[in-house]
Amino acid sequence: LQKTGLAMIVFSGAASFSTALFLNNKTNRQIQRTILDLQSQFESVAQGNFNAKATVYSEDEFGQLAASFNQMARVILTTTSEAQRRAEEMEQAKEDLQRQVIRLLDDVEGAARGDLTVQAEVTADVLGAVADAFNLTIQNLREIVQQVKQAARQVNQSSADSETFERNLSNDALR
Repeated sequence: LQKTGLAMIVFSGAASFSTALFLNNKTNRQIQRTILDLQSQFESVAQGNFNAKATVYSEDEFGQLAASFNQMARVILTTTSEAQRRAEEMEQAKEDLQRQVIRLLDDVEGAARGDLTVQAEVTADVLGAVADAFNLTIQNLREIVQQVKQAARQVNQSSADSETFERNLSNDALR
């Protein structure tokens, strides 16, 4: 009976040791698999692949770590996509503004040569108010030029009248 008890103890010990060794190996493989997958996904994100996704093998700490990695990758992807979209919008706005400036400069080019009949196209964009102000300025300049022309005509007429009066006065004096 003692031999049987001793054999059972040895057998139980060996079975326990084998079970512990088996479970330890299985756990180590699972941990190693999770770590290698996470390492691979981190390297993928570091190279710019923000669609990387870690495999969640369990619900333990390593599974939570993989899930947290996936959440982090989604946030990075969303943030990066939003930043890229904003950059594209800003680039488009810059190009639109450049086109508007060129169009306005084309519209007002004649004024630089003295043509006060030019009109800038008033639009609803950023430079519409500038075009409107330009048109108002040109209109005011046209009115000033008209007033100067009118004053010049009046001076010319007065001068002609004075000349006629002087001739008549001179003729009267000679008579």
